[in-house]
Amino acid sequence: MALLPSVLLLVLGLAVWLVRNRQERVVWAVSVAGQWLVWLVLLGLHRFVPSSLSLSVWRPAEVFRTPLVLSLDATGWTMAFSIATLLLAIGLTSAARSGSATAATRAFLAVYGALGMAAVVAGNLLTLAVLWAMMEVVAFSTSLVLIRKRDIIPREIQRLAVQGTSITLLLGTAVLLGADGIRASTSGIPALGYIFGFAAAFIRWGLFPAHYPLPSLPGIRRGLGTCLRLLPAAMGMVLITRLLQNNPSGEILLGLAWTGGVLALGSGIAWALHTDPVQRRPMLVLGLAGLTICAAGLSPTGMSWRVALGGSASLILIGGMVSLAEPHESWQKWWVLLAAFMLLGGPLTPGQTIIQAMAGARQFSPVVAGGLGLLAGVVLTLGILRGVEIETNPWPSGEQLVRVSYVAGIVLIPIAGIGISFGVSSLPSMRSLGVFVAISGASAVAYYAYVRAGSAVRLFVAKTANWIRWPDLPADVLTILVAPLNALVWVGGLIQGEAGLLWILFLLLVLAAIVGSGS
Repeated sequence: MALLPSVLLLVLGLAVWLVRNRQERVVWAVSVAGQWLVWLVLLGLHRFVPSSLSLSVWRPAEVFRTPLVLSLDATGWTMAFSIATLLLAIGLTSAARSGSATAATRAFLAVYGALGMAAVVAGNLLTLAVLWAMMEVVAFSTSLVLIRKRDIIPREIQRLAVQGTSITLLLGTAVLLGADGIRASTSGIPALGYIFGFAAAFIRWGLFPAHYPLPSLPGIRRGLGTCLRLLPAAMGMVLITRLLQNNPSGEILLGLAWTGGVLALGSGIAWALHTDPVQRRPMLVLGLAGLTICAAGLSPTGMSWRVALGGSASLILIGGMVSLAEPHESWQKWWVLLAAFMLLGGPLTPGQTIIQAMAGARQFSPVVAGGLGLLAGVVLTLGILRGVEIETNPWPSGEQLVRVSYVAGIVLIPIAGIGISFGVSSLPSMRSLGVFVAISGASAVAYYAYVRAGSAVRLFVAKTANWIRWPDLPADVLTILVAPLNALVWVGGLIQGEAGLLWILFLLLVLAAIVGSGS
C-alpha cells in the first residue's frame, strides 16, 4: 500500500507523455484526472496506516543488512496526502494558465511527485537517501532538457553538487544511527547524528546556497517552480520529524527552538519587505521551516515530532496557496486571508500545533525563543497580506470550466488542511486561542501600519532590507561555519587534485562511524 500512490503517479506521467501531441485540453484532462485518482486513493489509504513494504535487500546480505523499506505510518501518510493535495491544486489551477505548461512539464510533475511521495514514506535513512538522489537526478535531467540558455547550466550543476552534500550528510546520519530503521536503538542518537541530520535538512530547505534562482522553464513560476521549491523543503521537514521521534534531549530541543526562531525572524523580514515578489518567495519557505522547528523545540520531548509534522504539512499547503493564488477578479485578492489564517495557526489548521507549543512555554529561555517565533509569525503574515497588492490578471478564457477549476484548486488546500489537522493536533486550549487572537491582532495592526505609512517610508524600509541582503545572510553565516571544511578541501587538493574531494567524503563517513561506535 505504501508504494501504490507513487506507482499511480508514474503511470500518470507515462499517460501524459503518450498524449503529448494531443490538444492542450486533452493533456490537462488526463493529468488532472490522474491527480484526482491519486488524491482519492491516498484518502482511502488512511485506513491501512500503518503498513510497510520491503522492496529489496542488498547483496551480499552479510555486508548490507539494511533493505529498502517504505513505511506508511502517520508521518508518511500526512506528508504524502499534503503532496497529493499540492499536485492536484497545481493541476486544477493550471487551467487558468493556458499555454504555460507543456506535456513534458506535466509528466515531470507526476514523476517528481511520485519520488517525493516515496521519500516521505521511507522506512529508513538509506531508502530516504536513495530517493533524494533520484529526485535530484530527475530534476537536473529535466532542467538540462528544457533549459535554452547555456549560461544557466553551470548554476544547475552547482545546485546538484550542493544537494549531493545534503545526501552525504544524510548517509553520515544513517551511519551514526546504528540501526536498520529510522528510529535509533534504545541508547538514542548521539549529538553528532542530530547535527548531521539537521544540516542535511537545512540544505534541503535552501538555507545554503542562498536560493539559486529557478531557471526560466515553461510554467516555472506558478506550476513547476512551486513543486521544485516546496518538495525538497518537505523532504527536509520529514527528516526533522523522523529524528525528533527519537526523543532528543532538552538541550538539543532548546537549541533547535532558538535556531528556528532566529531563522524564522530573519527570513520573515526578507519575505515581508523585499521589493521583488518572486525573489522573496523562497524566504517564505525558510520562514515556515524555521517557525516549525522553533515550535518543535519548545514542545515536550515526546510531542515535538507531532508539532514538526503539523508544521511540515503547513509548509506545503501555505506555500502552495501563496504561490498558486493568482487573482483574476478583485475578490480573489483576499485568498491571502486563508493563507494567513493557516500560518497563524487558526483552529482546524495543521499549524495550530505550532501555536499550542509556543503558548505552552513556561521557563525564561523557552519563553523568549517562543516570543521570537511569534514575532516571526507576525512578520511572515505581513508578507502574505502584501499579496493584496498584486494586480489582477484577466482570465485566459471565458469558459466556465476554467473559473470553476481554478477556484476548486485554491479552495482544496484549506479543506485538506482541515482534514490533516484532526490527525496532528488536539483541540486548542483557551491559552492557545488567546495567543492566536493576540498575534492575529498584531498582524492586522502591522499591515495597517504598513499601508498607512507613506510610499517614501515603505521604499526606504524595502531598500534597507535589500541593502542588508537578508536572503544572503544564512549563506554568509554558513560560510563561516564551514571554514574547517574549506581547509579540508585545500588539503584534498594537495593529496590528489579534484579527486581529493572523494577522500574528504570518505574520511567524514569514517569519522562518523568511529564516533557512532564509541557512543
